[in-house]
Amino acid sequence: MFESIFRRSVQVNTVFLNPGGGTSTVCKTSVDRVVYKRGNSRMTLLLDDLYLVYKELEINSKVSSSDLKQLKPSVFDSTKSGHSCHCTFAFTILNQMGLSNDIGGKGVRGNPFYTTFA
Repeated sequence: MFESIFRRSVQVNTVFLNPGGGTSTVCKTSVDRVVYKRGNSRMTLLLDDLYLVYKELEINSKVSSSDLKQLKPSVFDSTKSGHSCHCTFAFTILNQMGLSNDIGGKGVRGNPFYTTFA
């Protein structure tokens, strides 16, 4: 069901405003991933990792970028071979899917970006 909602909600060439500035553009979706462009970089986020964020949100009602970095640093933490921008992109996608509310926070230490369960 999650994948079905994703497919209906997230279309190629959709442009999302990033809470910290700039945009993310969906370049490609496939059975297991979404490829997006942020600035001059192409990034790939697995749908399994997006689903992990959703499940964490479903359990805790509020999830921050700091939580995601602890949950799966290899995906969400740029100091651990991941990409910190995956955090806000995941929040944006979940919001587009109707599964979370808008992104809050300032994206700084002590006030990280976060979203809440819709």
